[in-house]
This record gives sequence, C-alpha cells and structure tokens, in this order.
Amino acid sequence: MNTLSVHYLNKRTQFLVYIESYPTVMEDSSVLPHCSPNDTFLHTTHVVPIAFRNQRFLIGSLYLFGWVIGFFPQCLCLYAICHKHHLKYSCYVLMMFVSVLDLCNLTTSFLVSGIFSVFNIQHCSHGYVVIVIGYITLWLWFAYCAAAMILALNRVLEFSSKSACHVLYHGKRCWLWILAIVGYASAVQCTVKKPFYFYNPTEGAFNFFTLNPDPTNINHVVNNLVKFLFVTISYAIMWVLLKIKMRQGGAMGSHISSLEAKLSIQALIVGVLAAFSTVGYLSMSYLPVKDIPFMGPLGEWLWASVHGGSAYIYLIMNKSIRMTALQLFCCSKSNVTTVTVTASPSSTNRITNK
Repeated sequence: MNTLSVHYLNKRTQFLVYIESYPTVMEDSSVLPHCSPNDTFLHTTHVVPIAFRNQRFLIGSLYLFGWVIGFFPQCLCLYAICHKHHLKYSCYVLMMFVSVLDLCNLTTSFLVSGIFSVFNIQHCSHGYVVIVIGYITLWLWFAYCAAAMILALNRVLEFSSKSACHVLYHGKRCWLWILAIVGYASAVQCTVKKPFYFYNPTEGAFNFFTLNPDPTNINHVVNNLVKFLFVTISYAIMWVLLKIKMRQGGAMGSHISSLEAKLSIQALIVGVLAAFSTVGYLSMSYLPVKDIPFMGPLGEWLWASVHGGSAYIYLIMNKSIRMTALQLFCCSKSNVTTVTVTASPSSTNRITNK
C-alpha cells in the first residue's frame, strides 16, 4: 500500500472517530464545528483525498496568480465605466454595480483564499474571523447575482418595453437598485437555517454548508439556479429581439447589423461563464464529484472566472470602454480617439467615433 493510500485511510479513520464522538465534542463550547478539541485537525462534511503533501501551497499560489490576472483588468474596466460620458446611461450605472461586486468576489475567491491556503489559516486555529469572512464571501456572491439579474432585466426591457425601462431605470431611479441588491443579498443570507461557512486550506475551497442533519445550503442552491435561469433566459430573449429588429430593415436594421457579431459572441461568452460559475460551482460543492482531488480549486476557478472574464470581454469587445481605459496609459488625451455612446447603450452598447 502506497503512502497516499495510507494517508487517506488514516484521514478517513480520524474522520469516523470524530463523527462517533461528535455529540461530545459539541458539548465543549470552546470547540468550533468541524474541529478537533486540540484545534489542529480540520474536518469537513466530506473527506477529500489529498493528492500530495502540502498541496495547499500550490493551490494558494494558483489563487494569487488568478487574482492578479483578473483584478487589475477589472479595475481598468471599472475606471472606464465610471467615466462621466458613460454614467449618463442607466446600463453603465448597473454595469458599475456589477464591476464593483466582481472586484469584491475576485478578492474573496482568489486573494483571501490564496492567503488562507498558503499560510494554513482556518477557523479551527484562527477562530471566528475565518467564519465571518465566509459569511461576507457568500453575501457578496448573492449581491453579485442580484446585480447581474437586474442588469439582464434592463437589457431585455430596452428591446421589449421602452416605457417600462424608462420607469424603472431612468435618471436617478437607477441608483435606487442598490437597495434592491443589498436587500436581496441580506434576505437570502439571513434566511439560511443554521449556516456555518468556513475555509479548508488543504482542500482549497470555502464550505458554505449548514449544521443541519442535511448540510446542503438550500438558499445557496436555489439562488444559483434562479440566477442561472434568469440571466440565460433574459439574454436569450434579448438575442431574439435583436434579430427581429435587424430583420425589420430600415435605419434600425442597418444600425444594429454592424454590431450583431460582437453582441452575439459577447452574449454567448457571458452565458457560458454564468453557467460554469453557478451550476459548475454547485456541482463541485454538493455532487459526488466533490470527493475527487482538486475539485475545490476547480470550483473556485469556475466561480472566479465570471468575475475576471467579464473585464476581458468588455475591454476587447466594447470600444468605448477600451478607449477610455487606454487613457490611463497615454500622456495626452489627444492621443486617444474620443468615443461617445449613442442612442441606447443599455441594450446594444452602440458606439460611434467622432
């Protein structure tokens, strides 16, 4: 029997012994859930095989690298979105909300996780600080889902009902959606029964479980599925409406046709990222595949991909955002082509050069 097999059997034996003594352990108020009395062995709701010794260093390094390549492009994207010639339009205000939450989620999913894995920071040894960070992490994900759904609704209404879009998003009313985002995230978070969120440095994943007999976090599952379905259906409707308007011909058709390819590819990429980040992460967390080595890091990368990938999509495909971001690297604004947003940027991101 090789060393890895022996190690795995020892871990499983320790886990089974812990489960048998679980009621006794929980009677000791000084011991946090999923911890041994000496605060040195971290237990999870499932036993994850360890591929090699000290794998947490590799996992942590990969997370820190992912944060670097995702965070700074997202900062450029946020800078461009916040330019005064963009924030005149409701779509860009909503995009700003999403971009801010992208940065926050990238920080928790990659930077915080990377530091926790490299330095072996876990709740058994560092107490409630890690648990609180887990609560903040999931709250930020819920807030991002709300912002993404609000933005998707805005784009659908731009094509289907201009009057409804005007009522819901015009002017300063758009900023009131911050209350909806905060309210949604808080409501979903606060209605979880017996939540207990912690990070496993060796597994390389946050565990958003509960202390119920069935540890599944129903709110987490339902939120991810609702977000996935809502965003997917919304962008599919937007795509259909876009094609209908193009087939109508005339000035509207000729104006939109030049952007059809970019809009289609952008919607496709965003949809794929959304699918992987929501359904994919749930699969890594709750389905039997969670017991395969390195499923934790794969789930974290799927989760973070949408937050980092969206910046690359906008910087590559949205000329207005790209040219505004490039101003940071130019000595003079005269070296950058001035780009203005025309007509209805919330639905088509239409841009023209002057």
